[in-house]
Amino acid sequence: MRFQPHPVRTAAYRERAAGKGSVGLKTADWQYAPENVWPAPHFGTSKVETNAAQRVFEVEIDPHELDPDAARVELYAGGVDGGSAVRQEMERVGQSDGASNGCTYRTRVSNARPATGYAARPIPGYAGVAVPLESLRILWQ
Repeated sequence: MRFQPHPVRTAAYRERAAGKGSVGLKTADWQYAPENVWPAPHFGTSKVETNAAQRVFEVEIDPHELDPDAARVELYAGGVDGGSAVRQEMERVGQSDGASNGCTYRTRVSNARPATGYAARPIPGYAGVAVPLESLRILWQ
């Protein structure tokens, strides 16, 4: 059997290798820059609303000293019965009422699995970084 490269991984490699590896070097610089020490963001209130077809998740996150634009928030659920995991980016919909720098995030998903099967998580928002492979900076709800 002949080796077949994975098209997504091949494209990611080519992007990082272009320009004598300039994108890869910028990513490495970002990973090890002192200002990227992941401060201690924390969760505020969260709520889930369910109707006949979907669940709406909303969470408040106080990023502490982290610039809200330096992270993105995902709703995550592990794969079930050999299926794929769900990773859905949550939209920042406003400032939190209680936290000075907090933000509120929201997303909608199918109600095919229980709400308890999902967890929100802030992760690095640097373009092209594969989480958790290249960055372990994850805060689980």
